[in-house]
Amino acid sequence: MSKISKTKLDALRGEIDEFDRQLLAVLESRLALAASVAASKGDAPHFRPGREAMILNQLAAESSLDAGLIEGIWRQILSASLTRQSRLRLVMCAGDSDLMPMIRWRFGLGADVKAVASHEDVLESLRAGAGDLAILPHWDKAPWQVEWMRLLRGTTRVWLASVAPFFTNMGADAGADVGIVPIALFTTAPPDVSDFDWTLIWQDGRYVEQQGRHLQAPQAVGVFQKAPISDIKA
Repeated sequence: MSKISKTKLDALRGEIDEFDRQLLAVLESRLALAASVAASKGDAPHFRPGREAMILNQLAAESSLDAGLIEGIWRQILSASLTRQSRLRLVMCAGDSDLMPMIRWRFGLGADVKAVASHEDVLESLRAGAGDLAILPHWDKAPWQVEWMRLLRGTTRVWLASVAPFFTNMGADAGADVGIVPIALFTTAPPDVSDFDWTLIWQDGRYVEQQGRHLQAPQAVGVFQKAPISDIKA
């Protein structure tokens, strides 16, 4: 390597180092703002998947970067913000160990995850207050053995609130580009509203996806956010 090319390389590396310092400063400012927002929420739910879907879609629409890359970066930022607001207790089935990479990707390495015996126990733990979020495989990947008519009744019921990832196709090759299995997230609070809402309904012994928000349907399992096809970049 010539002396001139090494000088240029050192200069470029210096520019990268400066950008890294700027990015770190901006990230610290963003997390501080998120903490201020959390303080103003009071008892309102801190987990806002609809809001997150709106953020991710807007960022992807304004960038030439791959949408999956954007989501991967912002998931860590959003997870860090959420952890500062409250440390969520996650519940999953012990037999779903293949979901752990996606759970870590979605909620960060410090996520507090409890394992129980069955999918039914996962949702019952949530309903009993033993967890903040329940995690199951995506319904296209592993049909859940649960009694929906019981879980969808009463003053404390479970709601499908989100799926992850947002920008990965949930078909036969779901997760292929990131090597992880998609997950479905449940809460005891009705999911917040977004422009990308789809409703999952338990109908005639199968799961039916209906575009829009239809929580009034008697067998509505809940709402998840699906990115528009035009937003899913290769």
